[in-house]
Amino acid sequence: MESMQELIPFAKEMLRQKPGRGLLKIYLLGSVLAVLGTAIGLVQTVCRPFTSGEPADPEMLLMLARVRNETQTVTQSSLGVLYLIWDQEIAN
Repeated sequence: MESMQELIPFAKEMLRQKPGRGLLKIYLLGSVLAVLGTAIGLVQTVCRPFTSGEPADPEMLLMLARVRNETQTVTQSSLGVLYLIWDQEIAN
């Protein structure tokens, strides 16, 4: 916001010195681009927490799939062991 407050006195000083229109347009264009860059950076900073948290890397997706498969295998084998123990207890 400080740059916006400094921009108005700078523009007034430039007009007092009677610069050419081309030079004034270049300064104005640069100032507008600087303000737009600041606004875009602010929007990116604010929106960053809302971006998707899913990994885009194919290797990471493969690793996650392997971990899920291993977890399911361990869970199924644990349930199988529990079923066998329960079945033996009922038989006795």
